This record gives sequence, structure tokens and C-alpha cells, in this order.
Amino acid sequence: MSEAPYFSICVPTRNRADTLKYCLKSVLHQDFDNFEIIVSDNSDGMEAQKVVSEINSGKIKYFKQKEVLPMTDNYEFAVAQAKGEYVICIGDDDGLVIDSLGYLFNFIQKYQAKVVKCCTVTYCWKGSLLNKDSTLTHPTSRAVTEVYSKSVLQKVFAMEFDYFHLPMMYYGAVHKSVIEKIKSVQGSVFADAASLDMYSGMCIAWLEEKFFISDYPFTIMGNSAKSNGTNHHQRNNKKNDVSNEFVKLGKIDLLYQKYNVVKLHHNVKSITWLSMMQFVNNFKLQKEDLIVNDKKFFLRLNNPNVILHKINFDTEIEYSFAQANYSKQWMDNTLKTLGEAPSYYPDLYSMVHFFTGHKTIDPLLFNVDNVYDAAILCNNLRESSINDKPISLNPKNIKEARNRKLKLAIKVAWRKLITMV
Repeated sequence: MSEAPYFSICVPTRNRADTLKYCLKSVLHQDFDNFEIIVSDNSDGMEAQKVVSEINSGKIKYFKQKEVLPMTDNYEFAVAQAKGEYVICIGDDDGLVIDSLGYLFNFIQKYQAKVVKCCTVTYCWKGSLLNKDSTLTHPTSRAVTEVYSKSVLQKVFAMEFDYFHLPMMYYGAVHKSVIEKIKSVQGSVFADAASLDMYSGMCIAWLEEKFFISDYPFTIMGNSAKSNGTNHHQRNNKKNDVSNEFVKLGKIDLLYQKYNVVKLHHNVKSITWLSMMQFVNNFKLQKEDLIVNDKKFFLRLNNPNVILHKINFDTEIEYSFAQANYSKQWMDNTLKTLGEAPSYYPDLYSMVHFFTGHKTIDPLLFNVDNVYDAAILCNNLRESSINDKPISLNPKNIKEARNRKLKLAIKVAWRKLITMV
């Protein structure tokens, strides 16, 4: 093994020592030894430091911030400390599947992959914003997938894919050379972005030709009562203290003004739009580089079954478009043009990120009540591993798939998967 670690696992934390404990336990429980853990403690108290001290592992490099940083700055700091060939960023309520780093190392070596993301595992802590009861959603079938990055990025800008299909630093493994490319363009990794996961995905997709989706999960997306990202997905105006602090410390409202972006109630869509405008500005892109579908953006803020059928139409307009520069008359004309069916809405349920089937189980049936136990359970659910030949998604077969009504039948050795590209 080389002197420098192969993997750097960055875990920025703030006031969540109760979940951090289990997050770190999952990261340390590995069948691969050449890694480090960067903990950047942005907490008000010393509880996180106590957790790190009690775990007492030489793999953990602990840093205590002298003053409270915006979330993006805390991640920026953590990544700056990383010495590994590959960097993985997770939150303090997330985790790594146990014994998954050895698998990831072999995957990278086999496919010479500089950017890897994995099929989704989501663990909802009890009392989370998504579900009051604990749940675990894991993939039931898998396929190694090679994706041409700019094709996905264009679909995000066209509002056909959501941002989480991008090759993000969050929940993914990114080679240090890709990180250096980003820094060479804008001087930092996240560039004070309103959303570090969305923004990093856009940067990586623009600069790196392709990325791989592994057939076996290595990260676990945790959702807890204090999850900032999850709260921004909630369709309401009453955000919790974590999200309010995120907006205040990150000066998000000033970013909306700077980039002339309308802030709507459904914040995740507004932040997606803001991240896109930041990316275009920082990378000095031209209009022809990426086609932005602004009309579809505003339409997608609502449930199409509600707005397109004109049920509660006036209420929906007042609720979500009050601050937008799109008039009700424009919306009426659009509805007449589109008809009642949501034909503009993406006919893409199984998209890049969800190539594989998923199943939700009750983790309490397996005596699982934290992300570390969930990481053990995920490992027990593991089936076959890497395919010999990855499925390739490039612009050519994306076009062919579109001509076949966007339906592409993919056969893998053990299972038939239906995906839509």
C-alpha cells in the first residue's frame, strides 16, 4: 500500500453527535484498510469530539472549527484536508455499507473509473422528516452502468432528470484529479454553492466524460429529524431550525438576488435552478452549451395531476407562482396547448439513478435502529456482485431509445431490467 490513503471519507458534522457515532462505526467496519476519515466538527458544543475520542481510531482525523461555518464551507474544509486518491463525502447521519470499500477498490481497478456512484440505499431514522417510522430502502437488482456525463447534465437542465442523477461528490467516489479540475476552473470545489451535492454533480458532469454506477451500494443515504436536505424537499413554508440556519449562514437569499432567481415555496426546485445559474456563471458557459428549459422548470414545481387538470388551479398558482414572472394567462395558454395529459412531464420513471428495482423493508424487524446496524443489514442483503461488461449509456443509444418511445430492455445474467433513458 502507498503511504497516502486510497480513500478519504469526509464527514462534516454539526450538532448531530447522536447519529455521528453510528456513521463513524459504519465507516470503520471495512474489509479494506487503506483509508482515512476526515471529521470537520462545526458543532456548538463538544459532543462530537467526545464521540470521536470514545471511538479512539487512528484513522479519524478530527478538526474542530473555531467559529460556525456555512454548510458548504464546512464541506470545502473537509475535502481540503483529504489526502486520498478518491474522496467520498457523506453526512453525519449517513453511513457506508460495511465491508464495501474493498468492493469499491476492486470496482475502480476493474473499470478504471474516476467517478463512481452507487445504486441507492436510503435509511430513515425513526422520527425522520420523510417517515416517522424507521424504513430501509435497498436495491433488489443491479447492473453496472457506464454513463456519459454530459448527456445526463443536459437532461437535468432540460428538466427531464432530477439533480440526484448527476455524478455528485455526495454519496459518490471521486478521483482527486477530477477535484483538481474543478478547482482549476473556479478556485475551489464548491464555490459557495447553494447546494453542494447538486453543484458538484454539475461540475463533475461537465469536466469528466463518463462515470460509473456500481452494481452494489457502498453509501447509505440517511434521513433524520435534523436533515437539512430532506427538509428542503418538504412542500411547505415552515422549515425547521436546521434549514433556517442553513439559509442564514449560507446567505442563500442573497444568492437568489445575485443570480436573479425566483425563490418559490418548493425550495428544492428553486435551489436546483439557483445551482444551475451558479454553474453556468462560474464556468462561463454559453447558451448553446446547455439548453435550459425554464418553462418546464416552473411547471414541474407542481403535481401535474393537480395543475394540468385545473383542479385547485387558482390555489396552486397563488401558492407556487406568486413570486414568479410567469402570469396566470401564460399558464392558461400553456395548458390549452399541452392539453389535459401531462405530455411535457418526463415519461421516465426508471432513470439513471434508479436503474435497479428497490424494496422498502421495516428495519425494526431485524432489530435495526441506527445507520450502523442498517449498514450490516445491507451487507447481509448483498447478492451477486460485478457484471463482466457494463451497460453503456452514450448519446447514440440514448437517441435510439428515444426513438423506441424511450424504452430500452436490458438483460443481465440473473434478471431482466427495464430502464428508460
